[in-house]
Amino acid sequence: MQISKWVGFFFFILCSWVGAGNSQILHPITDSRELYVHAALDCRDGQELRSAPSAPFATFRDTIQVDFQQCTPRDGDWVRAKAEQESNARGDSIGIHEFVESTFLGAHAQVSVARSDVSIGFRIGNGPHYGYAFVVDVDGEAIGGIAVFSASLSGSGVRDTLRVQEGPEMSNRAGFLYRHGSLGPGDYTLEVHARAESFANYSAGKILAIFKLTGPVAVLPTTWGQAKSLYR
Repeated sequence: MQISKWVGFFFFILCSWVGAGNSQILHPITDSRELYVHAALDCRDGQELRSAPSAPFATFRDTIQVDFQQCTPRDGDWVRAKAEQESNARGDSIGIHEFVESTFLGAHAQVSVARSDVSIGFRIGNGPHYGYAFVVDVDGEAIGGIAVFSASLSGSGVRDTLRVQEGPEMSNRAGFLYRHGSLGPGDYTLEVHARAESFANYSAGKILAIFKLTGPVAVLPTTWGQAKSLYR
């Protein structure tokens, strides 16, 4: 379930879509990406870790983890919080992978939370409309915890969203979203979030989101004025 097992698939899909025509159509506006984990046992201080890209809109790939075991030599306490992210914004596409894991076992466990968050704002400048494809794939499970995954594309008349939640009972759920259409000039936001938190036992999952502009498309006139302009 970890990123290392499916990162090859990610690059195969993204690179095959991007190809040689990777023109700068998406103009970046805002970039907020972060990994966060927090884990603690009651016999020792907890630890929080955060990680973010070194520069806005840079390719980001990182894993952070906090792992504590045993307050006493004989107990089976174990708490872990782990988060991974790989994200890449190109001239005509954005690809995001996130993985989160939370393990919470034993009487001395206190907290285990893992998050991966992405929010990228971009602009399509004046010019033609572009066809787009938006694909999201989720696979998560929760046993005595909760795992929440969401992805959305919004702005200038479009709103595509998927949310998948597991737990707190034993569960394993997948979700898939595929949208396509056309986008005109305007501002858009792509958000992808993954969160795992355990109260007892284990919760984890992964989410893949790929957004791709597929090329200019013809836009039919919707008003008489627009129709007349085609013949001027």
